[in-house]
Amino acid sequence: DAEILYTVGPSADETPDPIIDEFGRIGDFYVEGVPVRVVRNSVIKARGLHPMALDSGVSETDTIFIRITPPEISVQQADDQSNFNGSVQVLISAFSENPGAPPFIAYTINGMDPQPAS
Repeated sequence: DAEILYTVGPSADETPDPIIDEFGRIGDFYVEGVPVRVVRNSVIKARGLHPMALDSGVSETDTIFIRITPPEISVQQADDQSNFNGSVQVLISAFSENPGAPPFIAYTINGMDPQPAS
């Protein structure tokens, strides 16, 4: 039976073609019925392999975009707002429908847009 070898990466240019050669294997073998896990924006490349045939060409997906719900921000203020002491408590929360891919929250307190390393 033929097997499927695949790779997952951030973009078509940065994702290597799946291959087996004298230097080793690049990619993972697909297991029928087991979904390929994608937890960030990705491209999947795949090819068919059979010991009695030439390898197939490489097929690839368009970029798969992972969308999450924007985080919720709530400000916790004291009941008696006349006693403001110079700070407030801020709660930032996010939700993911995929328990295997919890959301990552990046934030800043300087007015700049958050970056992944913020």
